[in-house]
Amino acid sequence: MKPSYTFAMVAILVALGVYVFAFERGPAPPAGDTKVQPNVVNFEAADLKTLTLEQGGKKVVLTQEKPGTWKVQDPPLGAADSSRIDITVNMVRTWQAMETVNETYDGKDLTSFGLDQPTLKMTLGLTQGDQEVWVGAKTPTNSGYYVYAKGQKKLYLTYVNIPEDLGKLVQEPPQATPAPTPMPSASAS
Repeated sequence: MKPSYTFAMVAILVALGVYVFAFERGPAPPAGDTKVQPNVVNFEAADLKTLTLEQGGKKVVLTQEKPGTWKVQDPPLGAADSSRIDITVNMVRTWQAMETVNETYDGKDLTSFGLDQPTLKMTLGLTQGDQEVWVGAKTPTNSGYYVYAKGQKKLYLTYVNIPEDLGKLVQEPPQATPAPTPMPSASAS
């Protein structure tokens, strides 16, 4: 390869690098301008005794008999998949709003947000009292749900993941998988 071609290629590579560095990296985010959104509900996992979910005429009531041990109370299915519920409880406990739509929502205009017939109702039975959360309609872009935290009187906009995971618990209650029974061993005759 001729040295002039190599030099030309290196010059083009350097020019592209300078262009990307100068124009394509985007503006730096302003320092200290990030606002942490509030949690939809506030509780400690140890304070949760029951988790009630209602969706589309179905209802699931989960009770925590002791820390880490859950039971499907209604419908009466017995032992629950405790690890699945613990994961869900941790997601709900740290559930951050995407945006606070109204800081002092009085619950009067329920229809505008799909809260007159909530997609999902969640009641957290806590040692210090119940917290109720209603999940309303999806946003026009289907990127989130309107969520009303009744005790806090706040209307939030949240991402779709947690409401849809809660809905899955209603549609497929987290029943514990029975332990497999051992296969009889074949004996030599």
